[in-house]
Amino acid sequence: MVSQKRILVPLGPQSKNLKGVYHALALAERMEAKVLILQIENQDDEADTWKEEVLLDLVNTAAQEGLIVSHHIVNGPLEKEISNFLKEESIELVVLGEEDQMAQSLLRIRTKIPVQIIQVKQKDNVNYL
Repeated sequence: MVSQKRILVPLGPQSKNLKGVYHALALAERMEAKVLILQIENQDDEADTWKEEVLLDLVNTAAQEGLIVSHHIVNGPLEKEISNFLKEESIELVVLGEEDQMAQSLLRIRTKIPVQIIQVKQKDNVNYL
């Protein structure tokens, strides 16, 4: 049995757009992959309710289209949470938006995570980290 590919989209507390999520969903449709959205929140901050509502809508819409998408919310150090999630879920690809803090964190732990990382700047502008 072939295991399903898994795409992680990490969203940090400073994430203001969901370009990475939309790109991951498009990839998942072509690759028949599962998308895991990891929303990392600061314990001191209130959760972004707009982000959670939009993500819930995206997950439901994706499910109606036959995609498998899950949304996880964690409160912990960004690099630790991502590193643990990558190992636990056997992630093969990470897709993130323009957020520089997230990209810097992923580059710092790059040696611990043997996965491809894609940063989406705009629809047709992606960087491979």
